[in-house]
Amino acid sequence: MRVLLGVSLLTIATAAYADPPGSAMPPQPSIVAAPAPAPPPPASGDLDRLASNDAASSRGFVFDSGSVLHAGEVETSLRTIIETGSALSLAVGVGGGVQLSVDGLYGQDGRYEALGGQVRMRVLGGPRYAVSIAAGYHWASSSLDEGEPTNGSFLTFGGDLALAVSDRVLLSIGLGVSHFSGDNNMTEVEDPVGVAGHIDLAELPDPSTDVIGHVGLVVGRSWVRLLAEVGDIGDAYGLVGARLATRHVSVDLGVGAVTGEGFSSPAVVFGLSGRP
Repeated sequence: MRVLLGVSLLTIATAAYADPPGSAMPPQPSIVAAPAPAPPPPASGDLDRLASNDAASSRGFVFDSGSVLHAGEVETSLRTIIETGSALSLAVGVGGGVQLSVDGLYGQDGRYEALGGQVRMRVLGGPRYAVSIAAGYHWASSSLDEGEPTNGSFLTFGGDLALAVSDRVLLSIGLGVSHFSGDNNMTEVEDPVGVAGHIDLAELPDPSTDVIGHVGLVVGRSWVRLLAEVGDIGDAYGLVGARLATRHVSVDLGVGAVTGEGFSSPAVVFGLSGRP
């Protein structure tokens, strides 16, 4: 009797908490978490592999390397010639082999300033090489003090080849033109120093066109790489040094000289590049 009473009470309690007939919820499909975003595709060639662990892969000491940032990639760069001047730039890959950049240049003690931007487009490419063209425009001034007139502007156009000679050597070759156009309200300054470190913009003929170019070399694929570059920016220059390269931060340190009426004193060059 006690057992029958206990079973009856348990049956009643269970029925009291049970859903009424027909109200049972149909089985629900299991919830599946959304898949994580796919990782970026692996490097497909020597050129991509050399660039994948170098936050400064699109830059040499002075000129761009010719490599173009992929869509969504952002690179900031600071280049400094100690006791001479600095350049700060921001570049963004917008897709379709196109890269946009803005930059500002400052010559110490107000000897030279410029502000502008550039569009670079990759026109040919393969696992070991990339060919790109670039066009840029910069406003230039001998001084940024309020009330000083703008000296003029530079329009640049050129092409670059980035070539992975091997899985450890990146060669960069560039050639272009720089066209200067100035106003007629130039103010002379004592001991003028300009774009190449020897002439003031006001002393350039209006207009004037110069051929510019460079050859750069980055050797190595570890976190320490050899960096060398020679070129012409109105005066010939040469630089050699080392790059401490990582995926998110790269540091360049080297020495170089510029020709003019003679060789300049050796100058220390510092570069810092970063990518998120």
